[in-house]
Amino acid sequence: MSTPLLLLDLAFLGKTSLHTGSLLGANAANAYMIATGFVATISANRMTGHIWYVVSCFAFLATVYLLVNQYRQEAERKAASSPSSAVDNLSDYMAVG
Repeated sequence: MSTPLLLLDLAFLGKTSLHTGSLLGANAANAYMIATGFVATISANRMTGHIWYVVSCFAFLATVYLLVNQYRQEAERKAASSPSSAVDNLSDYMAVG
């Protein structure tokens, strides 16, 4: 229960405009990762456990992709709308200081 809440917290504290579909997709992939990891843990056959583990790893990669891709796009959108970057502000401060 904690990781879906952490994903929501990450989106809300970052003040992102991620749409509900992205958050639901990331949370669904996260829940699937947890479920398949549990199945891998309780599997009696070692090979079956390894297969479920790999499936769980792909669900983790899907979760990370959904978050990173959306956050990157929003950061690029915000950077394009801002007239100056943090590097420009810092270099102006260093030149004046």
